[in-house]
Amino acid sequence: MQLLTKSTKQIDYKLRRETKGIGYWLDIAAGPFDEPGPHPLTIELATVSDPSPAVKIQLSLNVLAENVIATPNSLEIGELLISSLRAQPRSIGRLGVRKLTGAFRITAISSSLQFIKLEQQAIVEGSNYLIRLTTDPSLLPKPGSYKGILRIETDDSQKPRIEVPISLMVVDR
Repeated sequence: MQLLTKSTKQIDYKLRRETKGIGYWLDIAAGPFDEPGPHPLTIELATVSDPSPAVKIQLSLNVLAENVIATPNSLEIGELLISSLRAQPRSIGRLGVRKLTGAFRITAISSSLQFIKLEQQAIVEGSNYLIRLTTDPSLLPKPGSYKGILRIETDDSQKPRIEVPISLMVVDR
């Protein structure tokens, strides 16, 4: 077996024979890539003793833009009636935070809007979390438009902080 595809600066190919047996291993070292998204590859292999045409293997490497992501990446809550915020904490939204590959932990969560409390729940410990947003009746806002940031601190070295914009309107009717 012979590898016909040549290595590039982003992808290195190596074909090696099994130490025991008659099979082969194709090692592919990839990256770094300048752009996220799919990167199609065609690998050509030929049999040295067989005059048949080369075998073409089609692969696609998917390069992730971010490994730790928040969904949605911004929150637009809309209008909140101040009268409905007085009696008890009110759920106003939620946010998912996950890591596509590997493990991470959320170490702290906070909001720049004092009247919003955040509560964290592990969906899958180490990879997927839910953050619930509720209002704090003891810190009622005045009517008006509010814009703020939700901050999520993580132990991930590549993404230690995620900031999610939030906007809402408090009305008094």
